[in-house]
Amino acid sequence: AAGSRSAAAAAAPRGKQVLTVVLTGGPCGGKTSALDSLRSSLGERGVRVFTVPEVPSIVINAGAAYPGLESPALFPFERSMINAQMALEQALLDIASAHDGPTAVVMDRGVLDIAAYLPPEVWSAVLSDAGVREED
Repeated sequence: AAGSRSAAAAAAPRGKQVLTVVLTGGPCGGKTSALDSLRSSLGERGVRVFTVPEVPSIVINAGAAYPGLESPALFPFERSMINAQMALEQALLDIASAHDGPTAVVMDRGVLDIAAYLPPEVWSAVLSDAGVREED
């Protein structure tokens, strides 16, 4: 995402509304079950559902190791997580908004969930570097 525009807050092109839902919560909090339920329920109502996976899980499952809170690699790791999460969110919002008919984008966690795993000063620095604010 460019500038100070958060992907979760991004608007669809004029005239097209995309229902946007962010599922948040700790591990084993029911996010996957809620996602499956939303996908099924909305699909039965004719809504095309696009789902945005959680980027940190993708990256860790791809072989990257979490650097740890005291590591100098923490900042670049988290900056990469936020940039990738926002880009993926924006891509699916763009795709959903271009789709004919009603659409929804359901995010399995989102950018703000990353904050729960960081010291506040690191979170603030990562947001500043990305050019976004929590309010965005």
